[in-house]
Amino acid sequence: MIMRGYLSLLTIIVITGVTVSLAFSRLFLGSDAADSGRVRESMYEARAYADACAETALLAIVETDAYEGSDTLSFDQGTCGYTVAISSSTGRSLRSTGYAGTSVQRALLDIRIATSSSEAGTTTTVTRALWTEPSSF
Repeated sequence: MIMRGYLSLLTIIVITGVTVSLAFSRLFLGSDAADSGRVRESMYEARAYADACAETALLAIVETDAYEGSDTLSFDQGTCGYTVAISSSTGRSLRSTGYAGTSVQRALLDIRIATSSSEAGTTTTVTRALWTEPSSF
C-alpha cells in the first residue's frame, strides 16, 4: 500500500514536470513567434510606405515633366522619402525608401516618359517604369 502511494506520487510529479516544461516552452516559442510576426508586419508596412512614396513621385513626374526633387511623407506607423533625378530628356531615376519600426524597404525605379502637346495642353505619360527592390542604394 505504501509502495503504491509512492508510485502515485511519483507519477503525479512526473506529469506535473512535463506539463510545466511544455507550458514554458510554449510560452517562449509563442513569444518568439509573436516577435517574428511583428517584424514581418513592420517589413510589410515599410514596403507599403516605400511604394506610396514611389507612386507619389510618379504623380509629380506626370504633373510636371521636368520634376526633379525630393520629399518625405509621414504616416501613423512610419515614414517614407523619395528623390527624383533627371537622367536624360526622357529618363528619370527615382529612389524611394520606407521606414516602419526597425524595418527599411527600398524601391528603385528607372522611368521613361513621353511628352505630347495639344490644344488642351501638355501631357506627360510614363511609358516605362522598371521597378526593383534593392537592399541598399
